[in-house]
Amino acid sequence: MKRCKGSPYANSTDVPWYETTEHFVLMGRSFDVNLAKKIVKTKARAISELPTKDVAPWLRKPGSFAIMGITVDWTDVSRANIDLTIPVLIANLTSGLLPIDGWHRISLAVEQQLETLPCILLTKTETKTILW
Repeated sequence: MKRCKGSPYANSTDVPWYETTEHFVLMGRSFDVNLAKKIVKTKARAISELPTKDVAPWLRKPGSFAIMGITVDWTDVSRANIDLTIPVLIANLTSGLLPIDGWHRISLAVEQQLETLPCILLTKTETKTILW
């Protein structure tokens, strides 16, 4: 992934992560998002660019039919309090990369036709740590 030039944060430890008891679940896999945030908050890493065109096909639009996809409450997406400077967290699975936090940011970026978003990639070892 390409390093993000437009991020206001120097690295992952500078990001004001929101602490929650959040989990991301997809196809029977559960990811501890709060633990992922703690990992990137304590271990500095570069902020990269996530091309929105790579993840946009995963989104389910209102009224659309999809066998699989990420369901987002689109009324939340239209609210002005979504901070597009907070990086999307990406799990590093053996089958590929998967955003586990930031789907409202991705949805807003797609809606606004932004080409990229800041992101942080977890290592494969870190991804195994946050899997339930």
